[in-house]
Amino acid sequence: MNDFRVAAVQMNAGFGRNAENLGGHEGYITRAAEAGARLVVFPEQSISGHWAEPGFNKAAEAVPGGPSTQRLIQLCRQHGLYAGAGLAELSGGAVYNSYLLVGPDGFVGLQRKVHPSGDEYFYYRAGASFEVFDLPFCRLGVNICADTGYPESARVAALKGAEVLLCPHAARCGPAPENLQAERQRVRRRKDRAGKFGSVRAADNGLFLVDCNQVGVAGQVEVASGFTGTRDVVHAGGCLIFKPDGELLAESKTDRFEPEMVVADLRADDLARVRGRKCFSLTTRRPGAYGIIADPRW
Repeated sequence: MNDFRVAAVQMNAGFGRNAENLGGHEGYITRAAEAGARLVVFPEQSISGHWAEPGFNKAAEAVPGGPSTQRLIQLCRQHGLYAGAGLAELSGGAVYNSYLLVGPDGFVGLQRKVHPSGDEYFYYRAGASFEVFDLPFCRLGVNICADTGYPESARVAALKGAEVLLCPHAARCGPAPENLQAERQRVRRRKDRAGKFGSVRAADNGLFLVDCNQVGVAGQVEVASGFTGTRDVVHAGGCLIFKPDGELLAESKTDRFEPEMVVADLRADDLARVRGRKCFSLTTRRPGAYGIIADPRW
């Protein structure tokens, strides 16, 4: 790994408004490049919007041949950086909750969400593996939202050589808050929860971790079967960047449902210091004692 600057973005992504959402990506890619970032990280399904209801597949696109991937490649080539973004991916008639990586030289790779959450299970096909991608300045893995709740997800990425783990989210937070105080409580609650997972995953595996979440009201969906009306789909935002020892390096500052970009420098020395410890977890682990973890009966 080499030293590099990363930008993490919390933004809203309206349902099925791919072209409009891409316009938001364009602005942040420009800002990230101006800030000297080499990698900009967007939330889960930042292109297509995140919802699991009938009609969701209308926003799905092929990767890498679809228009959104190709536009992101153009932007990265124009600004000389790499970007990660989420979308509903259409492949062989199935739809996946996926996260793509692109750069100045084109398409880098794709991670499909391995653990669809709740209602996603009935609409999205699950991914089957965790991939690691080589960029000129680091090796990185991706855990999409609910994947971060399973410690095996980050561990597999680390064992495959990941030095940086991207954790894009579209973590929902209930109905729209009734007042400013409730809104601030939602933001704090989401960041507190994400911070607990992020710090532990980073320290357990000795890697940098970049967490970012959608923010705001993304749209409306029908309420549960048997009832009438609609409900808002709301995300509380939050960007958090952790060092390989689990220390918080940078975070979003707003306490409102507002977009924000966070920039931080990831230092190779911080990675080497943690991974060079004589009791570093990846070098002292005992795989022979963990067989039950991979037993499908559990």
